[in-house]
Amino acid sequence: MPQQFNLTVESNGHKPLDTDLVTLEKSLNNSKISEPEVTKLDTNKSVDDWSFATKELLDALPQRWTRGLLYLLIIFVAIALPWGMFSQVDETGTARGRLEPQGGTLKQELNLTFTAATVYTQTAKVEKVYVKEGDKIEAGDILIELESRPIRDRLAQLNIQLQSQQNRLSKIEQQKSQLEIELRTQERQNQSQTLEKLAQVEQVRSNFQSLNTTYNLQEEEKLAQVHQAEQNLEAARRILNLQREEKLAQVHQAEQNLEAARRILNLQREEKLAQVNQVKQ
Repeated sequence: MPQQFNLTVESNGHKPLDTDLVTLEKSLNNSKISEPEVTKLDTNKSVDDWSFATKELLDALPQRWTRGLLYLLIIFVAIALPWGMFSQVDETGTARGRLEPQGGTLKQELNLTFTAATVYTQTAKVEKVYVKEGDKIEAGDILIELESRPIRDRLAQLNIQLQSQQNRLSKIEQQKSQLEIELRTQERQNQSQTLEKLAQVEQVRSNFQSLNTTYNLQEEEKLAQVHQAEQNLEAARRILNLQREEKLAQVHQAEQNLEAARRILNLQREEKLAQVNQVKQ
C-alpha cells in the first residue's frame, strides 16, 4: 500500500538554504520505513506461536489427520513466506522542512510527494538546487530536483514495452485489416455464388413451371384425344351393331328365300315326277 509524505517547506530568513537541504535529505532518509524487516520479524514470531499451538492441536488429532494437516501446513508455509518476503511494496514518504535564506524573509510551502519501491536503497536524494540565497521565488517555481534516474530507467523500460506493444498492436491491426479484406472478399464471393445459385434455382423453377404447363397441356390434349377415340369407338360399335343386325336380317331373309326356293323346287320336282308318271302310264 503506497504511503504518502507531504513535504512542506517554509522560509523566514534564518538559516542557509544548503543547510536545510541537507537536513531535509536526512529527514527523508530517516523517514524511510523498513517494512520488509518488520514484516519478517512479525511473521517469524507469529509462525513460532502458531507452530506451537498447531503442534498441540495436531497431537490431539488422530495420526491420519495429523499427517495430512502437517503436509498442508508445510505447503502453505513454503508458499506464503517467500511471497511475503519478496513481494514488492511501494512506499511513499512525507516530510516537513523549512527553507530560510539569509537577507530577507521568505515563506513558501512546497508539497512534495514521491513514490519509491522498497528494492531501492535510497529515495528522494536531492540532485539539483535551482535557487540560492537571496533569490525571490513565487508559487509554482521549481526549487529542487530529486534524483530521477530510477524513474528514468523505469520510464525507458516502459517506453520500450510501450513501443513493443505498439508494434504488436500495429501488427494486430495489419492482421485485422488483412482479415477484414479477406472477409469482405469472401463475402463478395459468397454473395456472387449465392446470386448465381439463386439464378440457377430460379431458372430451374421457371423450367419446371414451363414443363409442368406443357405437360398439363399435353395431358389435356391426350385426354381429349382419348375421349374422342372413346366416342369414335362407341360410334363404331353402334355402327357395327347396326350393320350386324342388318346383315343378320339379310341372312335371315336369304335363308327364308332359300327355304322358299327349296319348297318351289320340291314342288316343281314333284310336278315333273307326276308328269313323268302320267306319261309312263
